[in-house]
Amino acid sequence: MTCTVTALDGSFQVEQTVEGAVNSREDAEGLGKRLASLLVDHGANKVLDDVKRDREAKQANTQATTQ
Repeated sequence: MTCTVTALDGSFQVEQTVEGAVNSREDAEGLGKRLASLLVDHGANKVLDDVKRDREAKQANTQATTQ
């Protein structure tokens, strides 16, 4: 399984791949957690934090313009 996390402006990207047999829901969850951990270890949190800040700013702007 491969996952890519990309900055909103495309300036930074983290891509990681994990392999493993998936024979149960627990196997799938474990594989996903391993992949998530690798992404975080390689900088995905910076991208995700930027996405969160951008979303919050847009929500605040939307609320300000509707009041």
